Order: sequence, then structure tokens, then C-alpha cells
Amino acid sequence: MIKINLLIFLSLFCFVHAAIGQDRVISGIVKEKTGEPIPGVTVTAKGLSQKTQTDGSGAFSIRIPGKDLVTLTFRSLGFLPYEAVITTSQTLNVFLETEINTLDEVVAIGYAKVKRKELTGSSVSVGGDELTLAPVTTAAQALTGKAAGVSVVTQSGAPGAGINITIRGGTSITGSTAPLYIVDGFIMENALTNVDINDIESIDVMKDASATAIYGSRGSNGVVLITTKSAKTGQTVATYNTYVGVEKLGAKLPILNVLDYTKYQYELQTLAGNEENWASYFGGDFSAPDFYSGAQTRIQNEYGSVQGIDWQDLVFGGSAVSQNHNLNISGGSEKTKFMLSYNNTGQEGIMAKHGYNKNGVRIKINHELLKGVRGDFNANFQDTKIEGGGSLAGALKMTILQPVTGGRRFTNEQLIGTDISEDMLDYSSQFDVFNPLITNDAVTNTRRSRLFMGNGGLEVDLFKDLTFRTAGSYSWRQSRNDYWYDGRTKTAQNNGGPYGSRNNSEDFKWQITNTLSWGHDYNGHQLNMLLGQETFYEEGMNLNNTYYEFPDSNFGLNDVGMASNNKNQYDSGKDRQSLQSFFGRASYNYKGRYIANFTLRADGSSIFALDNHWSYFPSGSAAWRISEEAFMARQNVFNNLKLRVGFGAAG
Repeated sequence: MIKINLLIFLSLFCFVHAAIGQDRVISGIVKEKTGEPIPGVTVTAKGLSQKTQTDGSGAFSIRIPGKDLVTLTFRSLGFLPYEAVITTSQTLNVFLETEINTLDEVVAIGYAKVKRKELTGSSVSVGGDELTLAPVTTAAQALTGKAAGVSVVTQSGAPGAGINITIRGGTSITGSTAPLYIVDGFIMENALTNVDINDIESIDVMKDASATAIYGSRGSNGVVLITTKSAKTGQTVATYNTYVGVEKLGAKLPILNVLDYTKYQYELQTLAGNEENWASYFGGDFSAPDFYSGAQTRIQNEYGSVQGIDWQDLVFGGSAVSQNHNLNISGGSEKTKFMLSYNNTGQEGIMAKHGYNKNGVRIKINHELLKGVRGDFNANFQDTKIEGGGSLAGALKMTILQPVTGGRRFTNEQLIGTDISEDMLDYSSQFDVFNPLITNDAVTNTRRSRLFMGNGGLEVDLFKDLTFRTAGSYSWRQSRNDYWYDGRTKTAQNNGGPYGSRNNSEDFKWQITNTLSWGHDYNGHQLNMLLGQETFYEEGMNLNNTYYEFPDSNFGLNDVGMASNNKNQYDSGKDRQSLQSFFGRASYNYKGRYIANFTLRADGSSIFALDNHWSYFPSGSAAWRISEEAFMARQNVFNNLKLRVGFGAAG
């Protein structure tokens, strides 16, 4: 069967939605049985593409096309789903019942999975369905505000801009604060950007040291465990999901109009004793006896009705289309399951020469080779291209500081089409901005990257309670950054004409993990043991070259031989590191009431000091589920009351 969901979304600069073509509006409030409002409830029109979420007060509003009967579905983590049949525009009061079975959900921890109610460390989970509700290009953006203690900050509004993620604040002053990303058991850098949002089954964030110590030296900034979707037994299913959105500048920064700008310049230059300089720019006879007394009248008469230049509209006034397309094909039998997905993500910038495009293919296969012997294979390839003519922050500064009028010295066409920074320096020594339109057009910044990652595992049930798993992964990444200045920018002129740089890097990583797990229940006393060994190796190299003094007629970086050899700069490097680890976990659970976990990891790293190659990372945690005690049986206030304590060392 094929399901097609189309979400067309129109947003302003900050993704402000505007729906069109609606016939009725359904609104209301979603509450618990106790009357408390429930924020973040997903409200879906069954059989239609319309979706929304309740706000902080539990309120929602959804627009439904047509006049036919429609069913609204209300879903939220920890509550039973609820459906309401709607006939006309109306206001609803919806009450959701708590879903006790939420505590039985399985969540990922280091090298294992446990039921949520059995967690002893600090962890938060986000389901894939919650992520796909937001019309954004990456899972990192969709995670914003959905995981307590996790901060997601986009570096700029440019397409493909970097995203900084910190868990419980930064833990280093000079080092990286990025968490460790584990995808299906294997390390992947920037996984929330690299893994397509439609391929994610769940995200589990391990926050405290007792939870992250199992990852040793790399777990100090927290650990993000990503589980990708797997196929289910049954007929082959093809699913296509897409959204298309349009972004525009939502609001402009208030700036002076022509009249106020001219008055401001008059006051500024008068206080500085540069009245004659002002007169040469805006007009007036400095030697006339009424130069000062008649200045305000002359300014009003000459500039009161002059139309100035809207630089913000010229630079940021474009319309940018963003879109995401995902095709997923899955199916299989009891023994063999497969999933194949393709994703394309594209985002234009509201500023010219800015854009982001990513294509990705993923295949996942699970197969039962023999009874008690299972194998899995997962491969992913991505090709990403990011275009950006320069820093948006720099462009914003240049835009809002541009003169809105050229007075008598320059026409509006001259201000827009030429760089007058040299002439403006004669007028004011503090003028340090260039024409943003010319600068953006003269600078080409292109980043291309290719990423391949493949992993596979074999799991064998040696005995009834004893399972051995061996798994390995290999990843390869290649990237190229090209910067080109065509000679019109001041930077290029100061460097002798057109110039550019090309930075190439390539790296590969491999990882082998072996684990032996045992578990048995002794009349309510559940014991689990895990022993593991892991080897990790990575190697990278880079080549960074800068070429100067191209002739005006050139082929850019496609023919670097045209550059002068007098100033060219060449740089290269190579690095490698390896990590050998041994780890173990022991856990005890008595009838779901008393739970204890202890872990120990030993890391031997090539980047540690020669006389101190090994470091050790212990942790312990315990939990008392008070709500499971007999004296709590008759109360109906708490469905899960837990006291938790823990310690650990990581990083």
C-alpha cells in the first residue's frame, strides 16, 4: 500500500504558518482527567494532512477543508490516544487518560535496552513521530524544545548552518561541548544532521555521569543514542512523505528614513566640526550666513519627500523554498526483513547565492540465518552541497549601515550598483562597510561533502540466557570547501586581485564491538550481566591551498595555474588515533521495585600521555520505585514515583 502525506507550509522568517483555502476552524483545550492542561499534544485530522500541536496552556486550533465529517486524533506520550468526530466548526474540551503502559516502553542505554520504568540514570526519549511533525530540514532542529536539558542553537539563519547541541550546559572551557552520537550502536559525528529525520525511530539522550560512564572518555558531554527504523513483517509497503514551504523575511529592523538620516548626519558632522564636509554631501552653502539657522528648513524641503533605499528588502527580500521528500520501501517475512529509503532535502536562502541540498540513500536488512542466529546490515550514503556567499552576520551589518540616500553626491542607482566605500571614507573615517549586494555576488562559497557508512552484526544465542554479539562498522567522509573572490571586493583588491582557496579533507573510521550478555530471573530477582570489548580507529588528512593574484580574465579555481606563485600558501596535515576499550555492566532488579546498576569502562587511547595510556570510568546508580510498594497500592495520585541516586565518572 502507498500512503502519501503532503504538508504545504508557508512561513515567514521564523516559520510563521499561514494556511489557505480552509472552510472551518476547530479549536479547543486538551486536559488531563485532573483538569491540568497538556502541552505538546499532536492533533491530526484522520485521512488528511492537517496537523498541529497544543500550546503551553493545552489550547489548539486546526483548519479543516470541506464540510464532510472528519475525525480528529489526539496523541501524546504517556496518554491513551483519543478520537473525536467533528461535524461543524466547534470548540472542544478533550480529556486524555494516562497510559500506564508507557512505563513498559523500551529505551536505549549503553549497549543494551531496558524498560523505561527500570531506568536508574537520567535519560529522556523522543519518538520519531514527534520529530516529523515539525517542517524542518534536520532532526537537530526538530529536537528543539522536546528534550529537557538539551539545548539546540542554530549558528545562523543561513541554509545548512551549523547547529550547536549541548546537554545540561557545556562541560569544557576550551574543548568541544558536542555530545557523543551513537547510531544503531556505532559512532557517527553530527548524527542529528546526517541521519534523515524520516529514518529515525527514536532518540534517547543520556544526561548524567552514571548513564554515560559506560562510554568512558567520550561520554563527558552526554550521549545521544539514535535508533533508526527497521522493517516489519508483512507485505511490501511504500510510503512517500513530503512537505514544501516558502520562507520570507518576517520583520525588518527599524532604521532611519531619509529625512531623519540627513538630520542625524547634520548633527553628527556639526558636533565633529565637519559642517563643510556635510554640505558637500547633502548640499548647502557653508559660507552663507543662514547655513546654520536655515539648515533644518533646507533639510525638510529637500529631503522630506525623498524616497530612500530599502537595503533590507534588496538583500533579504527574496522568497526561499524549502522542501523535503522521503520515499520508503519496506517489507519481508518472518526471517528476512528489508527497508530501503531515499531522501532529498532542499532549502533556498532568502539571500541570493545561499542554499542547501542533501540526497541520501539508506538500506537496512535483518535476517535470521538459523534458529538463534541473527544477522543485520545497514548502509547509508549521503551527498550534501551547501552554498553561501559569506557570513549572514556580516551581511546584516553591511546592510543596515548602508546610507539610505546619497544626498547630492550619489544617486540611488549609484549606491546600489557600485561600491562607494572609498568615497565614504573621505566623508567619514568611521565608515567601514561595503556594498552587501556586490560583496555577496563577488564571493562564492561552496561546500561539498560525501559520506558513506556501513555496519553489520551477528548475534548468536549460545545458551538460553547467554547471547554473544559481534558487530563492525566502516565510515568514509570526503569534503571540499571552495572560496572565491572575483576581484570586486575590497578584500580581493588588498590581496592583489582575484584570489581563492580550496580545502580538501578525507577521513575514515572503523569500529569493532563484541559483547556477551547474560540475564536470568530467580523468583523475582532479575540479574543481568554485560561484558564487552571495543576497538575504534580513525585517520584523516587535509590539503588547504590558497591562490593569489589571478588575472582579471580567469577560470577561477578550475585553473589555479593562472595564479601568481609569489604569495600562494600551501598547507597539509594528517592525523590518526585509536581507542581500545573494555567494559562491563551488572544490574539487579527485584520485582520492579529495587533496581541497581554498576558499570566500569577502561579506555586505552593513543592520545593519552605515554605513561598514562589507560583511564577508568566507574559508575553506579540505584532506584526505588516507591509507587510499587504495598502501602502505595490504594493511592491514585502517582502512577510512577521513583527515588533515584547515582554517581559516575566520564570524559
